[in-house]
Parts: sequence; structure tokens; C-alpha cells
Amino acid sequence: GFYKQGTTVKLVAKPAANFDFKEWSGAVTVGTGNATTEVTVERNSSVTATFVKKDAK
Repeated sequence: GFYKQGTTVKLVAKPAANFDFKEWSGAVTVGTGNATTEVTVERNSSVTATFVKKDAK
């Protein structure tokens, strides 16, 4: 999405079936290992959520 500079945005990573959240990368500086985090928009930037496939048992 698009947000005005200075806006705090809550990000929530929701994995698909058989996947787990791994980490955030990009403009996230804290809480990178938490599925829910917040970022403050300072400039044009991007954030990526990484997921990993659950181990088959």
C-alpha cells in the first residue's frame, strides 16, 4: 500500500497452510522475527515477509 511519511504501519504476516513465518526484511529494523511488527514510513521503501515450508512428518 501507500502511506504518508511519518505514518506507523502495523504489518501482520499470515502464512498459508503448511508454511511458517520466518522473518521480515527490508525497512523493518525491530521485531524482524515476529509475525506482527510495526514500521514508521520515512521514505519510499519496501518490506518482505519470508515464509518457510513446514517439515513433512
